Amino acid sequence: MFALTITRWAVFGLVLLFALVVLGLDGHITNLTTSRGSSFAFEGLGIATACFTLLTLPVMLVIGLLRTGAFSSMVAVEIGWLSILWVLWLATAALSISEVNNSFIGGCSAYLSFFRTICNQLSAVAGLAFVNWLLLMAYTITLAVLAILSNGQGHPNVWTTDVKTLFSDGTAGANAGVSGAEKGLPPQQQQAVGQPARYPPNTTHSPQVPPMQQPQAQPYPQNQYTPSPYPQNAQAPGTPAVAQV
Repeated sequence: MFALTITRWAVFGLVLLFALVVLGLDGHITNLTTSRGSSFAFEGLGIATACFTLLTLPVMLVIGLLRTGAFSSMVAVEIGWLSILWVLWLATAALSISEVNNSFIGGCSAYLSFFRTICNQLSAVAGLAFVNWLLLMAYTITLAVLAILSNGQGHPNVWTTDVKTLFSDGTAGANAGVSGAEKGLPPQQQQAVGQPARYPPNTTHSPQVPPMQQPQAQPYPQNQYTPSPYPQNAQAPGTPAVAQV
């Protein structure tokens, strides 16, 4: 979403440039009218709106560059403040057009150089204020739509997300549900982003140990006593006699 980042910088840059021009024109008109002891209703509002724009937008850009996640760079803060600014610019443009229609009937060319100068500068202020209103409103609506889409795609903290992060990701959480195959990942890493890891069921079993075989008793011959065929205290034939003491 590099194009969105460029668009943000372009919108802020144009708004700052036009605000600087409006501040100069309103200041010159105020100088001319106060020298004649009169003033227009839009002068104070135009100067205040231009000052608010020139003081806040550069701060938001610089802090966003130096620090990620700053309070001034949050999506909700940027949408809220820019909404206030484009309402002020719309009010400035409306008051300027109303002043031209009520004070300079017949157009600027129908008046002398002094009033013609005021009329021309007043018309320029109205035109630039309308341009700033359109730029800021279009950008704010675009940012709000991106935030809403991101929130619907499973990013609950999108309103506190840094605008730079939101633009760099397209929409925060926009890649949720995209499979690894669609991202070109290898088969080992093809897992859905934003989904809990899925593991195969625990099929590990303890190794089968054969039952221990009891040692079999070795057959031993029965201890059978075979009686001697000779009587007790008798000598076997051929055995020398032992003298009795």
